[in-house]
Amino acid sequence: MNEEIEPIYATSYTSLSREGEVKEILIYDYWDPEEYYFNLSQDKKSLNKEIERVWKNLQEYINSEKTTVNDEPLETTVEYANIGFRGNEKQPYIYFLMFSEARFRAGENTYEVKYEREELEYDALSIWSFPAGSKVIEAESDLRYVISGNYLIFTGRKGDVLSGHEKICFLLPKGKGLS
Repeated sequence: MNEEIEPIYATSYTSLSREGEVKEILIYDYWDPEEYYFNLSQDKKSLNKEIERVWKNLQEYINSEKTTVNDEPLETTVEYANIGFRGNEKQPYIYFLMFSEARFRAGENTYEVKYEREELEYDALSIWSFPAGSKVIEAESDLRYVISGNYLIFTGRKGDVLSGHEKICFLLPKGKGLS
């Protein structure tokens, strides 16, 4: 990637189903004054090579994390990646679709992730949606967050330091596949 490209925002949307599916959309927005990605997009082979590179990099980063649900390992797979533009050639974004399967249970569930300490290079928003009837009861994170019923919204600012540990506890009621 060109050194002039500046990450400016990250957005993620994570949805959990009662059956244990965890689906995530992750979008990184950039400021690209030299139009590196736009120029790259003019050559399909070069663009595909770059998409493969960022896909592989994200998968390697995810694999370096230790993520568990109810103390069982959770493996996340990047299933798709692409590059687009927001209104002009200087504002590219890269988005990823990710999937994992967890074993949830009726009652309290715990999602936990451990990763390398890091400093945010960009502002960030992360919205988690839990199954209908569930309730987020606790979150531990260095990011600011708001719990609203079965939603959990995290926000971060450029320069925030993340210690490398996050934990989310939520309740799932009995019913449909859970006992």
